Amino acid sequence: MAPLFKIKSPITRNVLDRMCQMAEFNSGNVTMAPADRKTICDDLAINAQQFSKALKQLKELNLITGESGKFTINPYVFWKGDQAIRRKELLENKAFQITCEIIDDVKEEEWHVILNSIVKLL
Repeated sequence: MAPLFKIKSPITRNVLDRMCQMAEFNSGNVTMAPADRKTICDDLAINAQQFSKALKQLKELNLITGESGKFTINPYVFWKGDQAIRRKELLENKAFQITCEIIDDVKEEEWHVILNSIVKLL
């Protein structure tokens, strides 16, 4: 199975999953108090260092931004809420980007279908 968004660590994937559960409606913002971090660590059976490393990896992969307990999930990755607000966020927020990588040989006409599908998502 190919790694989701180039996430190779199951711990990092689990931390992202938990952050998606915590994300605010129509913003993707996640506020994590120290008690929230401890709860996540306990639930995932990881230590604070592993949790911090997972956050660092998510930032490096441009899947989240933020620090000091205030994060935003990249709206290309996850969104819960109104799609019109998501489209506006995607157009206004230059902190996030989406990158396409050709994995297999794809015919030119197939790329048009793929790119049109991506544009419809926005």
